[in-house]
Amino acid sequence: MVVSNGSDRVRLCAEALVRLNGESIGSFSDGSRAATICGMSYERVYRKALVSNRWTFTRGYKALAPLADDGQNPSSFPWC
Repeated sequence: MVVSNGSDRVRLCAEALVRLNGESIGSFSDGSRAATICGMSYERVYRKALVSNRWTFTRGYKALAPLADDGQNPSSFPWC
């Protein structure tokens, strides 16, 4: 599921709560304890999940054009 707007975020949290045998939420501000916790922690959990896994959809491979031969030895570059 691509989480692109607020309703997608609420739907994602609501599904997670149901899978954890909790009650579903209708919005992050519906007044329930679950909605308050989801609203406060959603961004942090979402970002942590993105950076802590090696997602295969983020990898792409492209053929690069060959470097121009300018006569310099690449091993002498400080960043190599």
